[in-house]
Amino acid sequence: MFFEQKTNSSILNVKDSLESVDHKIRFDSLLRAHNELAILRINDSNCGLCIEVELEEILSFKTKLGTNQIAVFATFKSERNLKLMTNGLSGSGIPIFTIDYGELKLPVDEVNAPYYFTINSNHIVNHTFVPIRGIKPLNESYFNAISHVFSSQSK
Repeated sequence: MFFEQKTNSSILNVKDSLESVDHKIRFDSLLRAHNELAILRINDSNCGLCIEVELEEILSFKTKLGTNQIAVFATFKSERNLKLMTNGLSGSGIPIFTIDYGELKLPVDEVNAPYYFTINSNHIVNHTFVPIRGIKPLNESYFNAISHVFSSQSK
């Protein structure tokens, strides 16, 4: 199936001053503007096709949430490879933040697959989800659940 959990893990090592790859927004500004963000976590050891599929998924999902509530955390040794892999997000308004290996200190990083989570302004992680390639209804269920969480918080 898929992995989803509610956690209360503080992400202490993500710097608020972290700037997006295109230098258009800082992470702290993004968090201040919203109660919670959906994050897609990718790194260069993930399957390339898996990353491409999830980037397409997050692009289609952005219309439900709005681009201001979605971001990507990426870890790539080569800036060139990061740009090549995320080229499809260019102009989408979805910020990409580069972080170091192990910076998040989340156990789900050990799965070595793209995954999603939400983070609030207190750096609390919830709604962790590791998609399984080829089972699109699971992604849709996750995105619908996140949409409901975000819409209930904005009321």
